[in-house]
Amino acid sequence: MGYNMKVVLLFCGALILSFSLSFAPDLARATAGESTGESKSADEAVEAMEFQNTIADCNRIKPLQNPRYERSSKILERRIIDSKSKVIGSVKDILFSRKNGHVRSLYVDLDRLDLRQSIYLNYNTLNIESVSTGYQVGFNSDEMKILYPALLSGIETVSGDTNDSPNSVISLEKVLGSEVISSSGLILGNLEDILFDSNGKYVRSVYLNINYQTIHDKGVAIPLSILAFEEKSGETKVLIDEAYVKPILEMAKES
Repeated sequence: MGYNMKVVLLFCGALILSFSLSFAPDLARATAGESTGESKSADEAVEAMEFQNTIADCNRIKPLQNPRYERSSKILERRIIDSKSKVIGSVKDILFSRKNGHVRSLYVDLDRLDLRQSIYLNYNTLNIESVSTGYQVGFNSDEMKILYPALLSGIETVSGDTNDSPNSVISLEKVLGSEVISSSGLILGNLEDILFDSNGKYVRSVYLNINYQTIHDKGVAIPLSILAFEEKSGETKVLIDEAYVKPILEMAKES
């Protein structure tokens, strides 16, 4: 092989190597992008499957007949009882956490103590316990009368707890009957009921009445955690991410 031919071959080899190296970063980025995209798709598929399993569990027994659940109407019929098991009032509303559904405060009348203005009773501060006949506070009647002025002043904090903000808790009375809307603006129905655990300590599920296209008056229980709540002009809207709409509608068709 002549000298000139060797030079040409060496030059061509160097050119090919340079060309390959120049595309290596782009190839690596493309490969990484494909890997990230595949990972994201896999995560979304797993999340969708988990949600389908969750709502299947929520609706395994007809929600309004499920002994695990206590309907909001029953919760609002509960009495307020003092530490000596004496009835001192009644429940008017319940405020529960947006984050985990735990009851934060009870809005009550203490009419049996001749205390006429309704007040908030913080669930933890007043050592409230759920009992078979209602909600029992950790103080007797005389002690509740002494505490009343301080509890009355706490009404300005919405839930009677200075650590709570209006956006951290949900009023049961305000949200019942609210319109349920998907993130794309589809009106799916309304929030018919809040289903508490049988002890009335926290929200187990939210019961929707679906009225969408060919689906009419079909009830579906879903977890509170997937909902967002928006208040405008005194009205509460219940919002659901579009990703959850299809499995909810499918469950409604089967109910």
